[in-house]
Amino acid sequence: MADTFQGAEKRRFLRVHPAQTNSVKVAVKYQDILLQVGQIKDVSLGGIAFRLSEEKVTPPVGEKLNPIELDIPDFGKVQAQGVVRRCGWLEDTHQPFLAIEFTKLPYSGEKRLFQYINQRHREIRMFSGKS
Repeated sequence: MADTFQGAEKRRFLRVHPAQTNSVKVAVKYQDILLQVGQIKDVSLGGIAFRLSEEKVTPPVGEKLNPIELDIPDFGKVQAQGVVRRCGWLEDTHQPFLAIEFTKLPYSGEKRLFQYINQRHREIRMFSGKS
């Protein structure tokens, strides 16, 4: 029966693209270096993907990152821990990117992130005309 929905995403969590004007801000430390995070590609309860502004150091796949701090518009700061699941270079901009899976997200942070994702999802649906 599940095979009838071909082409549907099979992700565990809803992902949203943050607004360009009031975006989520991210601070990630790796080897005592604060990574220069560029544009956020998407965020979910499961993790976050973003471009790196500089390539001084890029953590490899499997590397644990702690702390990861998200500053979510209208919802405040969230502390998390994570692990790098994907890294590489974007073909269009030749910038490095990281995709991080959250491995620890406290309940209060999860709640704020959930509220933000739902709000942003509604905004995107309203803008696209979907109901």
